[in-house]
Amino acid sequence: MKKDDILTQIMLEVFKTNGMLLSAGNSLVNPINLNSARWQVLGAIALSKDGITTVPGIARMMGITRQGVQKTINLLQEEQRVIRDVNPRDARTPLYRLTDAGKEAYAQAEQLHLPWVDALSQDICIDKLRNTLDVLRTLQKKIVNV
Repeated sequence: MKKDDILTQIMLEVFKTNGMLLSAGNSLVNPINLNSARWQVLGAIALSKDGITTVPGIARMMGITRQGVQKTINLLQEEQRVIRDVNPRDARTPLYRLTDAGKEAYAQAEQLHLPWVDALSQDICIDKLRNTLDVLRTLQKKIVNV
């Protein structure tokens, strides 16, 4: 098989894996009234510098659309899991941070995530995991520059 054929197969597997991860993530965090989209946005905020970020920042970090992020942010605001702040650098792009309820929801999701990811990583050698991470990050950089 040629290199471009293998890369095409990898892309198809990434699409399939993404769908499976979202579905499994929905099941994982459903008991704490989250879904994968809310969990992903809470995580992006929690992991951002100083725990504060913008919708475009979340979209870039997670590789999802701004519209999708905004829809999820609006729901999280209604649930009082995020707070909107004025952005002193750009009044048109508000900043978002987690409320105590948002921090708690994210912490609960992470507690559910840890045993799940531990089970998923069983029987996969760490060198394969590192190589996979390296290849995916290399592809991401190349995609941005094409």
